[in-house]
Amino acid sequence: MSGGNWHLIIFFLLLSTIVIMEFGGAIWCLTSRGDFHDEMVSTMEKSFSIYSSDDSVVKKWDKLQKELKCCGTDGPQDYRPLNNVPWSCCSSKSEQHGSCEELMQRGCLTSLNEFIRERLLLIALFAIGAAIVQFPGLIFCEFLLDYQRRPVDLAIKRMSFMVHTIY
Repeated sequence: MSGGNWHLIIFFLLLSTIVIMEFGGAIWCLTSRGDFHDEMVSTMEKSFSIYSSDDSVVKKWDKLQKELKCCGTDGPQDYRPLNNVPWSCCSSKSEQHGSCEELMQRGCLTSLNEFIRERLLLIALFAIGAAIVQFPGLIFCEFLLDYQRRPVDLAIKRMSFMVHTIY
């Protein structure tokens, strides 16, 4: 086998491994989209329980609430024990004039869960698309390997035919 064949074989094996990993990753993303809910509930509840005592947690919750346009774990009622709803729970259009007229009613657990589900779906679709684009490369590589093997096989058959006709 010539050096070019080994390069093609290595390329074929690496590309097929990548395609298999992309399909596997896509399957994992699609099947695990709902598996994060329980872990998120416990993590968010732990974090929210120390909300009033840790400034870094307050900053993280404020950032999360602003970016996802949500309030509390399950809604603004989570802040009742604290007797204070943060500004990050105010909808952006109601923050005018230094008062909060309208609170975002959606909880961050729901928003974060949907955010993760959407991202996992996008990752899965991207992985499937990449694998589909790379799949013809596998087919062309196999054709090229077959084409490179074929002239050698024909030459051997011709030589054996010539040997048989001479003797």
